Amino acid sequence: MSSRRNLADVARVIKQHQSFLLTAHVRPDGDAIGSLLALYWALRGLGKRATMVLHDECPQAYRFLPGWAAILSPDDADDEWRFDAAVVLDCEGLERTGAVADLLANIRPIIDIDHHAGRKAFGDVHATYEDAAATAELIYELLGHLAAPLTADIATCLLAGLMFDTGSFRYANTTARALRTAAALVEAGARADRVASALFAEEPFPKVVLRGIALSRARLAAGGRICGSYLQRADFAATGALDEHAEGIVEELRGVGGVLVGILSRELPTGEAKLSFRSHGVPDVSQIAAQFGGGGHREAAGSCFAGSAEEALDAAMAAVERALAEAEERQAK
Repeated sequence: MSSRRNLADVARVIKQHQSFLLTAHVRPDGDAIGSLLALYWALRGLGKRATMVLHDECPQAYRFLPGWAAILSPDDADDEWRFDAAVVLDCEGLERTGAVADLLANIRPIIDIDHHAGRKAFGDVHATYEDAAATAELIYELLGHLAAPLTADIATCLLAGLMFDTGSFRYANTTARALRTAAALVEAGARADRVASALFAEEPFPKVVLRGIALSRARLAAGGRICGSYLQRADFAATGALDEHAEGIVEELRGVGGVLVGILSRELPTGEAKLSFRSHGVPDVSQIAAQFGGGGHREAAGSCFAGSAEEALDAAMAAVERALAEAEERQAK
């Protein structure tokens, strides 16, 4: 049984209720979708009612996961909807659920399950553990407290979440605990090769072309320790790429030899720019993202910027360069 005791509190609350609204953050990633679907199937397996609602559509990249088509939009809500409780997954705050926040305002209790660093717990019941490699890892442990069967479908969803947030077990958050969880999921029927292929190898052509544009604009700073690039809305229109197709580009920027921090800035349909940071742990990019009103993890973080994609990239690269200079000064003392 898990040593993360708050998960037992979550399980107790879940056992006391019958119908649930499940949600996660806007622009959901692999961990958010995988965790959401896994909990959905687990609750249904326990004879409970669960409704998944997200502000945004499920990205095409995760539509290989069982149950994705059951994810609803806030626009689907009607006066007949009644929930005993809500579970918010992989989310740093209720505002990050987008339009779903309006639905949550009328539901109690709200259960908060997440693994992001530097956040404040919200809702009524919390299971937030920064040492978890992914929210999917916490959902796996929650199933044990619930005595919920671990089916092959649930295992597949959880493995997708775990593999996404660990970069297919390449990032520093790949702990022994995460690997043990992955082994248990494979034993339960998840196919690691198929999940890895779907997440990281099967790319639509527009995504390949979009990545080429971003890489053609890549530039270095701080003596080659920072690599950044940007994408404009016109790039998405010209290639036919979706917003989700920008995923993975920032990891390639970080993967350049000698680079400590990769940064991708991309223009959003709202006119703002979305900044994505990736590092090898030094500097802590969650602290840099916080300067722009964002957050995340030590090695992966993001934020929005009120300006163009190029302006956002310039500001982000300058912030990282300052952080590197300050770290050098501290080491010199």
